[in-house]
Amino acid sequence: MSEAKQTVERRFPIQDGPSVPWSYMEPHEGQCKRNHVGQSLERLAERGGLGAAEAECVVDGRRWTVNDDLNELRRAWFERAERVNREWLNRWISVEDRLPEAGVDVMLYRPGTDPYPGYLDDVSIFNWASAAEVIGVTHWQPMPGPPIADPRCQECGGKLDDDGTPTKCHLCCEYPSEAGSDDRTNDKQEGNRR
Repeated sequence: MSEAKQTVERRFPIQDGPSVPWSYMEPHEGQCKRNHVGQSLERLAERGGLGAAEAECVVDGRRWTVNDDLNELRRAWFERAERVNREWLNRWISVEDRLPEAGVDVMLYRPGTDPYPGYLDDVSIFNWASAAEVIGVTHWQPMPGPPIADPRCQECGGKLDDDGTPTKCHLCCEYPSEAGSDDRTNDKQEGNRR
């Protein structure tokens, strides 16, 4: 492995849905400030990010109102975020447009070869991660981050905790009871006894 440092593109947090690359949200900062009393993306990220419905309104260029269907806005955000994240993973930058920061691991592409990790040294020479110089690089992209787990409940699309257990998603999920049984199952059983 090279001694180059590895950076992963910063992501903008979404409280109840999938995050997106920070650079995707940047062009929408003006609408974000209009919707959130002048708060910048940076400030909102410090506070945990936006809700999925809020994020959908921001990137759609509008304010959200009490008349909006929050579930529909959340579903729209999940679809948008899935598309954006898929497109961002396959985003190559031409070396004629911009070079990566020296010493930072990136994915390199040279026609006729598969993409491979490498870095730009301090004298503008591309090197494979094995430190071998490589000629003919035409494109590069930031290293992908770790896999993004699907944060949605399989039943309703609500957010899941990091360990995969459902949280109250305001749609259908309930916390399991202390005894380990499912509250919804208990409610159904009690309803059958009534």
